[in-house]
Amino acid sequence: LGVSLMDFPQPVVSKVRSAIPWTLGLLGVSTVLAFSLGTILGALIAWPRAPKFLQVFIPPFMLMSAIPFFLLAIILIYIFAIVMKIFPAGNGFSPTLIMGMNWETVTDIVHHAILPSLSIVLGAVGFWALGMRSLMVNVLGEDYILYAESKGLARSRIFIRYGLRNALLPQ
Repeated sequence: LGVSLMDFPQPVVSKVRSAIPWTLGLLGVSTVLAFSLGTILGALIAWPRAPKFLQVFIPPFMLMSAIPFFLLAIILIYIFAIVMKIFPAGNGFSPTLIMGMNWETVTDIVHHAILPSLSIVLGAVGFWALGMRSLMVNVLGEDYILYAESKGLARSRIFIRYGLRNALLPQ
C-alpha cells in the first residue's frame, strides 16, 4: 500500500493494522445491537396482536434505512457534538487519557464510541426491521400458525415459538 502521506515515514499497512481492533469492536457491537432491535421491532410490527402504536415506526424505518451511515453520522455530530456539546466530535479516546485496564479508560472509550455506533445502529435497525416484518408476514400465512391457533396455544407462545423462530432463520 505504500507510505503514508500524513505520517510520512510510516507505512500505510501499519496504520490500517492499528485501526482494525477499533473497527471490529465498533462494527461488532453496533451490528449485534441493530440486528437484535430490528428483528424484535420488525416481528412486533408484523404481529397482528401487537400494540397499534408500533405501526408509527414503519415510515421512520424506511427513511433511516435509505440514509447512508456517513450522512447520518454527520447529522448526529452536528447535533450532539457541535450544537449540544454532549459527545466528542472525533477520536477514539481523549488525547489526555492514559490508557490502562481501569474504569476511566472504558468509560472514555464508550463515550467516544456512542455517536459512531448510534449512526450505524439507527441506519441498520430500519433495514433489519423491514426485512423481519416482511418475513414475519410470510410466516403468519403458514398452516402451522393456523394449526397452533386452533390448538388454543397462548398467543405469546405462537409469536415466539412458531412465528419468530421460523422468520428468524432467513433473517
